Amino acid sequence: GHTSSGSEQFKRLVNKGIIKDIVKIEAWKSGGLWFMDRNKRIDQYPTGEAKPATLNWDLWCGPKEMKPFSSKYHPFSWRGFHLYGAGMLGDWGAHIIDFAHDFLKLGLPTTIEAIEMADHNQIIFPLISKLAMRFPERGDGLPACEMIWEDSNEKCAPEISRKFWDGEKSPDLRGAGTLLHRKDGAFVVQRGSHASVSRIYPRDEMMKYKDDLKVPGPQFNHQTSFIQACLGNGTTNSPFSVAAPLTKVLLLGVICQYLNESLEFDPETETFKGNAAANDLLAGPTPRSGWEGFYEAI
Repeated sequence: GHTSSGSEQFKRLVNKGIIKDIVKIEAWKSGGLWFMDRNKRIDQYPTGEAKPATLNWDLWCGPKEMKPFSSKYHPFSWRGFHLYGAGMLGDWGAHIIDFAHDFLKLGLPTTIEAIEMADHNQIIFPLISKLAMRFPERGDGLPACEMIWEDSNEKCAPEISRKFWDGEKSPDLRGAGTLLHRKDGAFVVQRGSHASVSRIYPRDEMMKYKDDLKVPGPQFNHQTSFIQACLGNGTTNSPFSVAAPLTKVLLLGVICQYLNESLEFDPETETFKGNAAANDLLAGPTPRSGWEGFYEAI
């Protein structure tokens, strides 16, 4: 999404002070993955099966514990297991909160609150997840901000306050996106996922900024951006300096989902406060035999 018209539009709205003083971000993803179907839930690792002859299962498992092969892991459903994946937050979070995290300079949270982890176990991700992350003030126009994440097989988009409606019905926010709340409550800013552009509710407020909301054409796509960066013409829009901090935020949320506990985090030391189990998860398990060399600092 970062190499897109939606990204350029969002950045412009921030630079023009239209997206500013954001104190609350609601982020959501409805439906999609098997573990969010109550009828497919499990609380034990699946029974082993004969693996495809063309699959190197040892290589697929990499540094992680090598469980017996199961079609519940490969080719797609591994993302629902804590052992191998990162659930809906890790899967879709990067497509949903990336603009807000980067352009609002959210950084790392100080608290991660477990609000709801329905049918929780430590084999697969919850049936429903809801958590809140709180980010400290980051400078002028960047006040302390709460981000609420929710994923569910049912519709879980937030309700827009009646004062932001354009008519007699609440806007349909669909299955994925973010809703940004300004401190002054003048309007809310909504966008979907991936390369989606942003819009403002209510419409009369949006029309005040119609020129700024016009969507610019992207200069590059992912491939051409990468090639141009290799040639020395600028940088990519999703360098490691953007992707790594976002990944950290998502994985802090995943640890909260696994433990089903509210956590305090120190962004300076990048450790949890008073929670050894959470810090052990942050450090990660010792790589499986034969994989240690890939985790040695060079």
